[in-house]
Amino acid sequence: MKTVLVEKLKGYEVLSKDVFGGNGIILIPAGTVLKSEYVARLIKLGIQKVYIEEDINFNIDDATEDIINNDCKNMLSDTINRFASTVDSELSTITIIAEDVIKDIIQEKEIMYNVSLARDNSDSLYSHLLSVTALSVLIALRSGFKPSRVKEIAIGAILHDIGLLNVDKSICDKQLNEMTDKEKSIFKKHVVSEYDALENKEWATEVVKHIVLDHHERNDKSGYPLKKDGDHILREVKVVSICDQFDSMVYGYQCPKYKVKEAIDYIISKAGVEFDFDLVRVFINSVAAYPNGSRVLMSNKIEAVVIKQNYQLPTRPVLQLLIDENGNACADKKIIIDLKKELAMVIVDVLD
Repeated sequence: MKTVLVEKLKGYEVLSKDVFGGNGIILIPAGTVLKSEYVARLIKLGIQKVYIEEDINFNIDDATEDIINNDCKNMLSDTINRFASTVDSELSTITIIAEDVIKDIIQEKEIMYNVSLARDNSDSLYSHLLSVTALSVLIALRSGFKPSRVKEIAIGAILHDIGLLNVDKSICDKQLNEMTDKEKSIFKKHVVSEYDALENKEWATEVVKHIVLDHHERNDKSGYPLKKDGDHILREVKVVSICDQFDSMVYGYQCPKYKVKEAIDYIISKAGVEFDFDLVRVFINSVAAYPNGSRVLMSNKIEAVVIKQNYQLPTRPVLQLLIDENGNACADKKIIIDLKKELAMVIVDVLD
């Protein structure tokens, strides 16, 4: 255990002592993984120091969202805003972003898509576009798409929600189930405005245009805007549709927010109905059900924190023990539990 200035916290540290407010109420309990929003809360409350565990080290090298750095996000923001204002995007910039995402994922052949535990709401659109792009590229590569198609999928994913920039913010800030019928109609037209902006652009291939227009279409004709069936939706589009739905659910992007495992279960429940069955199978083998930093409860009542993922085993990560089966804080913070080997143990809940 050691004392650290709150302003020096990097995120993912684990509290070793409760943090109390001025009235004696526990603000953040011991054992909590300090996500960025918790750090911001501590700063806002004027708390200067906290006690953290020294020996918990997360392996976040395989966190797919780490490729979404500020430079990439800023470049995307500038490009998309220019596209929205002039209806003339710079393909070269979009291509650079797409190629960077593809390159980073190809270099990590055994990467598991590991959702970031915190995302800045102020740039949710750009984070959403890049997250969907990263996951779409991963699924496309593992589904055997040829390189040229993967690139088209990446470009389409980058552009798939740009039409929302033309929808009134008061509507975009609402969840779909909170909108009036008129607002829903306006909102759903964002895919048409996106398509119209790209229709006469020679640099935008037909695959890119269809991703933009059709990413809300579903195999069972329950989607929009044209209620296409699965036979009339490109497979490239189906990749982005799964990833768009998943990211929206995990981050509460214009829909209720779900835990990662719940969002995965939802996608699974729609396999062969709304979504392509084979693509869903690739998806569930590629996404970490319990992201690094998640505090979890095990079937034997112990509490642990996820520190690493096992490739192609999304529900069997590597854990570090926090609280034993008797409810006592673990004295030895170096006890590692690899669920790939400890087959009798299962995660039964996510605690934060």
